[in-house]
Amino acid sequence: MNKKIAKILVGLPLEGPFDYRIPSRMNRYIQVGCRVWVQFGFRKVVGYIIGFSEQSKFRHLKPILSFIDRQPILDNDMLKLTKEFAEYYFCSWAEAIETSLPEAVRKGRVISHISKNIETAHTKSKFQGYLVHDFYLDKVRDILQGHIEGSLKKKKSIIFLVPESGYLKGRLDWMQKTFSARIAAWDRKKGVKIQTDEWERIKNGAVDIVLGTRSAIFAPLANLGLIIMEEEDNPAYKQEQGPFYHAREVAIMRSRQKGLQLILTSPTPSLEAIQLTKTAGFKLIRPEFKNLLPRTQLIDLSLYPRRRDRPSAFSLPLMEALQQTISNNGRAIIFINRKGFSTFLRCKKCGFSLKCPRCNVSLTFHYDKNKLICRYCQYRTEPLDLCPQCESDYIRYSGAGTEKIESEIHRLFPQKKILRLDSEKNIKPDNFDILIATQIILKESASLSADLVAVLQVDNSLNRLDFRAAEKTFAILARLLKLAKQRLIIQTHNREHYAIKSAVTADFDSFYKEELKFRRGLGFPPFRHFVLIGLRGKSEERVKASAITLAKDLEKYKSRVVEIFEPQPDIPAKLRGNYRWCVLLKAKKIEDIHRLIQKTRREFKKKSGIIISINVDA
Repeated sequence: MNKKIAKILVGLPLEGPFDYRIPSRMNRYIQVGCRVWVQFGFRKVVGYIIGFSEQSKFRHLKPILSFIDRQPILDNDMLKLTKEFAEYYFCSWAEAIETSLPEAVRKGRVISHISKNIETAHTKSKFQGYLVHDFYLDKVRDILQGHIEGSLKKKKSIIFLVPESGYLKGRLDWMQKTFSARIAAWDRKKGVKIQTDEWERIKNGAVDIVLGTRSAIFAPLANLGLIIMEEEDNPAYKQEQGPFYHAREVAIMRSRQKGLQLILTSPTPSLEAIQLTKTAGFKLIRPEFKNLLPRTQLIDLSLYPRRRDRPSAFSLPLMEALQQTISNNGRAIIFINRKGFSTFLRCKKCGFSLKCPRCNVSLTFHYDKNKLICRYCQYRTEPLDLCPQCESDYIRYSGAGTEKIESEIHRLFPQKKILRLDSEKNIKPDNFDILIATQIILKESASLSADLVAVLQVDNSLNRLDFRAAEKTFAILARLLKLAKQRLIIQTHNREHYAIKSAVTADFDSFYKEELKFRRGLGFPPFRHFVLIGLRGKSEERVKASAITLAKDLEKYKSRVVEIFEPQPDIPAKLRGNYRWCVLLKAKKIEDIHRLIQKTRREFKKKSGIIISINVDA
């Protein structure tokens, strides 16, 4: 074929592709999957070639300016994956491609060497999906070792995903001791040069196993045979910026396209993973675990009103259990999933409440820093003694966080070693009598235990405006159960809630049955897809008006299979100076929502200064 016109994508939220004329000097070398420099408007940008044609409907075409690559950096498999990714996550194909590439490659860095034909002949295999539910994590490593060794024997490469950077060192040490394989540790938090060098090694076939965080799912491995996703329920696998992809969904896409083995693991699997075992052919592997559960106690807080003779966050039974544990030289963990000393302040005379001017949420008082800090944008201000509204001294700091609990415990047990573990004070909790901790402690669950684990304010987690609140609460409590050697105590006003009752006995089947029944009845994920269209901007009126207009435009093309909810303020309604509204869509098939949005896009005219984002499976 005489290549005259190249079909090129540019890294912008525009559909494309765009036609560019191929200069005769380039005709011989240019290939699909290569990067080139092109003029787009008044800018010189990186373009990605996805095809060729002999003619164009446009008469005057701009020429390609120059090569970046002489060998493709995107093979057919990656082009196919990013195409499906773009369709599922409502982004342009070019945005999907750039999501899969390291920063320097996106910006046009010349790759010194790309090997030719490194992909070995691939016989189409049948996709195999597994969910390994190993509560005590004592069998999962043996299971994974067997699958990894099997893939390496077949000369197949492997992607091993972990949720966060903190997991990398431990997994890398295990792999280097266990397998005689070439391993690359992939983490986008590393410097640009290290990241790019590792990507080149992977691309050129010099790596057998890629161990990495979320973005490692796009690793350009040759002859890929196995993908492992550890702790698949961890929220870190969900991208928090557009495109809002989830690594589990991309792993499923890639595995099904290539007929790979996909193994998901977790001590507390997500409902999405459980549903895959019921409807998508995933095999559930649940090793039996010995009944080593501690004694559990649910304390009904309504029976123990606050008293001045004991710390406000502790009931009488909890205080007695804590004192008994410490007097017997035992260790205790106190779990409270809130940082800081006080979580809000209010004037008792006029009702004034100090909030973040950028996010309009209550500020948290941090005693260590002597500052009021916003938990979203980190805005800081000085503590108040007088009310700025009525100038009275009736300011009261209320609510408890880890710092306040630490202060109270120091007063009760002044001779004991007391540590605090949260994102403000991330220490190694290896030597303590009493440890006060937030959810960050769950990362240490494999190597940490205590005689007594006490859970405070669990109802805050359970009562959040989040349809996954029960699932998240159950997972937290079940993991805390593993930390308790002798006793777990939970203070709650909801002792009959199925998430709490199931967690304290590690009764996963009971919880999943109840929660799936609840989700099915309301048409929530994993039975339906949620797509959240978010609008944000500096003007509250313009954002609200745009959300209302968008909802009306969607209604014009509404079909019976897509449900459109009324526009609502997002949570939080203001974030980092931007007002936020959203329109929620729900359907059984994501394709139905896609068609609706595509029709509406042609008609909807957003107001200037409004930014729109689309979050799939929010």
